[in-house]
Amino acid sequence: MIEDLEKLIVADSRIEWAAKHREFHVEVFGLSTQKLILKEVIRLWSLTDRYRSLLLATGSPKGHSEFGEGCVEERSLVAALKAKDRNRLLAVYDDERNHVESILLNVLRDRGL
Repeated sequence: MIEDLEKLIVADSRIEWAAKHREFHVEVFGLSTQKLILKEVIRLWSLTDRYRSLLLATGSPKGHSEFGEGCVEERSLVAALKAKDRNRLLAVYDDERNHVESILLNVLRDRGL
């Protein structure tokens, strides 16, 4: 899935990238045995899709310099999963969420919102 994401980056296929990005994260979340919580996570993810779509306005699907180097966040998540390192997995998600929040606030500010 990461290779597919990277191909979509190179092809500048942002809409397809967004769909594949969501699919990737649903697969990661789907590893949980907590299916009730999983359903809620997917519901909340759907509710926040509109905010992630603003990332497309930044010139790249994820809007940060590491993006050109490949799917850094996704590779970090997979590495943490392989290592069964829950703390690292949560740290990767926290770092990325904070980064995305910063980007979105800048986009909204630039739009006068």
